[in-house]
Amino acid sequence: MVATPFSPDAGARRRIVVTAVDVVTPIGFDLDSFWKAAQAGASGVRRITHFDPEGLPTQIAATLADPALIEGFRAEAELGAREPRSVVVGVRAARGAVRAAAARVVLASPRAGVFVGTGGERHDLRDLGEFAYASRRETGQVTPASFAQEFTRRLAREEALFGGTSSGANVVAALRVAKRLGAGGTVVTLLCDSGLKYLSTDLYA
Repeated sequence: MVATPFSPDAGARRRIVVTAVDVVTPIGFDLDSFWKAAQAGASGVRRITHFDPEGLPTQIAATLADPALIEGFRAEAELGAREPRSVVVGVRAARGAVRAAAARVVLASPRAGVFVGTGGERHDLRDLGEFAYASRRETGQVTPASFAQEFTRRLAREEALFGGTSSGANVVAALRVAKRLGAGGTVVTLLCDSGLKYLSTDLYA
């Protein structure tokens, strides 16, 4: 059963049925292989290899380590080179579930919808890597604050936008939204402070 915050009473809840499932994981690229590997106690956690994690607090993850596999999934779904890994594997798993449920015709109906849950914006980690590495502290660690500071410095240096870290964070969010909208989209954001009060801090030191 599922309900929304706008329909808290039990009578307003709607019954849902899971008709098919598919997965793309480091220990199996379909439901059958994944389940067998999980029963055997296999682990997909390993050191990150699809970008350089040096200096990051966490350098291990359950990721797909084979770039050729990702590119194969990308070509299969006819996705562009800019689509991040999360989208590529998500589409692969979704297509598998639709196929297993024999639901292709049903989903072509105007009454069908798609709900996408994701752990992040459509922004490839490789695009953020340059900021992360430039924002390393003397200890070699990257923190959310140091990352925001580096992006804010880059705005001032390359775009002549002299702001504080809050302004830098706003521009990052606007860029992510603009990427989702594509050409022709319009995004408005506010630079909520100037960089004057940061001149005595390490932001512009």
